[in-house]
Amino acid sequence: MAVGKNKGLSKGGKKGGKKKVVDPFSRKDWYDVKAPNMFVVRQIGKTLVNRTQGQRIASDYLKGRVFEVALGDLQKDNDSERSFRKFRLIAEDVQDRNILCNFHGMDLTTDKYRSMVKKWQTLIEGIVEAKTTDGYLLRVFCIGFTAKDQQSQRKTCYAQHSQVRKIRVKMHEIITDEVTKSDLKQLVGKLALDSIAKDIEKKCQRIYPLHDVYIRKVKVLKKPRFDLSKLLELHGDGGSKSTEAVVSAEGAVIDRPEGYEPPVQESV
Repeated sequence: MAVGKNKGLSKGGKKGGKKKVVDPFSRKDWYDVKAPNMFVVRQIGKTLVNRTQGQRIASDYLKGRVFEVALGDLQKDNDSERSFRKFRLIAEDVQDRNILCNFHGMDLTTDKYRSMVKKWQTLIEGIVEAKTTDGYLLRVFCIGFTAKDQQSQRKTCYAQHSQVRKIRVKMHEIITDEVTKSDLKQLVGKLALDSIAKDIEKKCQRIYPLHDVYIRKVKVLKKPRFDLSKLLELHGDGGSKSTEAVVSAEGAVIDRPEGYEPPVQESV
């Protein structure tokens, strides 16, 4: 065994030195996530992002984030019919410390979807692509199940293939009609109330009785060119067509007439 001192350990070498602990949250900022005015609850939460440093701008890292919120939380409603619908909102712009979101899709929870699939009935699903009046191309998934006749003694309630085709055609017609004559705001209201699925269930009774008819999923395939004034209008901050929303230095949104030019100052 060698006799003597280990000079590397006594002087605090590279292996024995303490590293400076830096709290990662010290260089992050909190931002409020705002939902469009088509929902009752406007602030749906907060999110973190690294503070702006040099060319790394914080707002660039916030745009495009997707937030998934239950409809019951958005509408401030404890109704069980709203709890299993999830709406997806995407961050499109940042104003001061507020993230302005827009509709990005809808889905049912996995437990609700799996609880509906049972034996002795026919599952009917329709997939439709349609464009809203304001230029959003959507893919809508609809699902429904055949219902058992209360007076029948049969265990099963299977529909014939011809009946399934007719029901699927009816789904396609109703969804296409509802989407093409509505803008995105009106369509989200219909999805929240589930009026499209109720209309399908009612009009398909003549072909074969249905139950558990839902709009299972909505995907946004294509969006129109980004327009800040339309986004501010969705959030209740936009003016009329003759005014333009402008963010002041303090972060407040003000309205200025179209073609406004600031006055020339004598001194700078």
